[in-house]
Amino acid sequence: MTYDESSITAEYDPIKKGQVQENIDPFLISDSMVIKGFATMLV
Repeated sequence: MTYDESSITAEYDPIKKGQVQENIDPFLISDSMVIKGFATMLV
């Protein structure tokens, strides 16, 4: 999943998010947007 945190960081650098098993950061920050992909989220 590709993720946009520009609303928080003010820089448009797409960030890859994924599973812990793949050694990719799984945590999403509120007020951000998914650019590509999909996920299941537990709130």
